[in-house]
Amino acid sequence: MVTAFTISLAVLYDVGAWDRWRSFSTLGQSLNAVLIMFCASMPLRYALARDFKTHRRWALRLYLMVSASLFLRAGLFLSLFLNHGPFGFKPVYIQRPFPHVPIFRPILGAPCVLEIYLRTNDRGGTPARFTMAAGFLY
Repeated sequence: MVTAFTISLAVLYDVGAWDRWRSFSTLGQSLNAVLIMFCASMPLRYALARDFKTHRRWALRLYLMVSASLFLRAGLFLSLFLNHGPFGFKPVYIQRPFPHVPIFRPILGAPCVLEIYLRTNDRGGTPARFTMAAGFLY
């Protein structure tokens, strides 16, 4: 948690000091850093309060938020490796916002799926749980 929080502070400093909020990419990095810092503080809070069920939920959220940037970079470099260059983008399109939109998908997508899973696990019946399991298989 300390490492995730510290690296997120470094990302915010880097974006603020050097990139100056110029693109969707820096906005996505900053959003990810702020969410990681928030998610890193919550497991500690609930662990100190001895509420380990809530602590576990926040630890899962933190894991997914930290992994989001890894998933993004791994997917980008895998596609660059497989396609021997940018995957279908012309250099002129890089200036437009569309290539930067996938930056937000891992940041917000995985935690949303986790929330659906946690709520289904708590409140859903057997059909809802089977539906969620089938969704994971897809």
